[in-house]
Amino acid sequence: MTFNGLIINGRFLTRPITGVERYARELVCALDRELNAHALNLGEVSIVAPAGTVCDLDLKVIKFSTCGRRAKGHIWEQASLAYHARQCALLSLCNSGPVLHPRHLVVIHDAAVDRCARDYSFSYLALHRALGFALAKTATIATVSRFSQRELSELYGLEIEKIPIIPSASDHWSKLASDPSAYDSLALDKTQYFVVVGNASARKNVRLAVEALRLIARDDFRLVIVGGGNKKIFGNMPAAMDKRIMRAGHVSDEEMRYLYERALGLIFPTKYEGFGLPPLEAYLSGCPVFASSIEVVQEICGNAPMYFHPDDTRELAHLMMSCLDGQIDKVRSVSCGRERAAQYTWAKSVQALIQLLNDPLTLPQQGTILSSD
Repeated sequence: MTFNGLIINGRFLTRPITGVERYARELVCALDRELNAHALNLGEVSIVAPAGTVCDLDLKVIKFSTCGRRAKGHIWEQASLAYHARQCALLSLCNSGPVLHPRHLVVIHDAAVDRCARDYSFSYLALHRALGFALAKTATIATVSRFSQRELSELYGLEIEKIPIIPSASDHWSKLASDPSAYDSLALDKTQYFVVVGNASARKNVRLAVEALRLIARDDFRLVIVGGGNKKIFGNMPAAMDKRIMRAGHVSDEEMRYLYERALGLIFPTKYEGFGLPPLEAYLSGCPVFASSIEVVQEICGNAPMYFHPDDTRELAHLMMSCLDGQIDKVRSVSCGRERAAQYTWAKSVQALIQLLNDPLTLPQQGTILSSD
């Protein structure tokens, strides 16, 4: 079969923007900038999404179209997209895609459906586990960190060196303006606060921050919880009973930046991540980070955060107290954090992607599909 062009699976455009969707949006925009700046030897690069989808990305070269009539979600990917993309190479950036496409690069961000099964419903687990194993047999699997590379190698029985890494990045955060709307709605003026970002899943471990706060017998600070959860997957997060706990719900990136800029620090108590972007975003906002000492956070953030064990409530409470008492070197932490963030840019990530697209072992076919000079 002769392949004509590259199609990007645009299902991510139909979903709320979380970490995985952010990754896809930023990487596609970075690819568009690269294609606009360099020569192509490829007919057309396009994003294809379900019927009715609106593309809000600022693209100069990459085309946008839709396919299918009524199909949505996984059914759309496996049927409508698979048929539409049958004569093209296919790039899927958000953990799923057509399992029978003969020339397919899929980014799977982590092994959470295996390692954190209790966070998901039975039907979600069954579908995504089956999908992951099928893609591991039929597509080239890439991921976002060395940690996830090893996780996926163990889970799917793939040789670790055959799972390429296309990291996430944070430099888009530096371009954001700050929006005080969420800060103002919480009435935080002149109030000290820590911020924690996470949904209701057990692996995000927001409960640890709540429990740590309750060990601190003082009333001169607040804990602002940002984020929610998919009720169909995660259920409902328990209501907060402490008046020092403030629920911000979903906030925009601009509102999040403003909250970071004025916070005592970000508390990042996660038990499992494929990459872990919030600490880098916090550092680029001038916010210190108190982070879980799990392997992937140390891979991405190095020695910049103040670390605590994700099951040690007292250790986190001690760090929070030290910060409240002015015993934390915030300047050093933010400076180190900014250095770490500078290592992860979309320009670097898209170069890793382009190298893969040019590798005949990634998408087997004579010749290359993309080159730049």
